Amino acid sequence: MRLVLDYPAGWRVTHDEGGERAERDGAVLRVEPSIALPADVFVVGRRWLIADLPGAALTSSRVTEHTTRDGWPVAILEAELATDNGPRGRVVALYRLLDHLGVVRLDAAPAWLAAERAANGALLLAAGVDWGDAPVAIAQLWGG
Repeated sequence: MRLVLDYPAGWRVTHDEGGERAERDGAVLRVEPSIALPADVFVVGRRWLIADLPGAALTSSRVTEHTTRDGWPVAILEAELATDNGPRGRVVALYRLLDHLGVVRLDAAPAWLAAERAANGALLLAAGVDWGDAPVAIAQLWGG
């Protein structure tokens, strides 16, 4: 199972064993491999907000709850961080997918995130799920 994003024109997408990476205008978006659904998704989300940024401090943040186009609950965490290299913006989308958590992380300059907020939100809320060959409904077990 993996999250699938339908990127608008301009995003350069690559894949590796760690997931999917997309870049545009200096922004970097990562679709991380799904993990087992934790008891508290916000604890995990906070870790993703500061991941790979040693010494980063949150200067502002907000959380909004949404539903994807396909009906999956998603929490979007937006933050501005003070880092050794100056201010950094980060958006983390946490998708509750049955017993798994899908994570998308977007890193960019705060000004870029502010200017692209609507477009980025639309991209994140349009995410779908590729279940691979696994059955997702009991009817599929009987060929229905």
